[in-house]
Amino acid sequence: MTDSYGNETFLEAEENESVYAMLLRHHIELDSPCHGNGSCHKCRVTADGVPALACALKAKAGMSIQIPKMQGVRIPKR
Repeated sequence: MTDSYGNETFLEAEENESVYAMLLRHHIELDSPCHGNGSCHKCRVTADGVPALACALKAKAGMSIQIPKMQGVRIPKR
């Protein structure tokens, strides 16, 4: 995963977990007033080069996720 500032990290997803849920579980919050129910369309990411909503996208092994600069999301330090 690459955050809005170009920082990269690897995250593990659970089976059938959405990208949005995976990010929240790793303390990475996207702008999402609807809290991931798909109605606001603000949790936009790019997955393997294709634009998608994080709440509607299932995380897969080897998936490359980029968070747009407009989100202003930084990966928390571990």
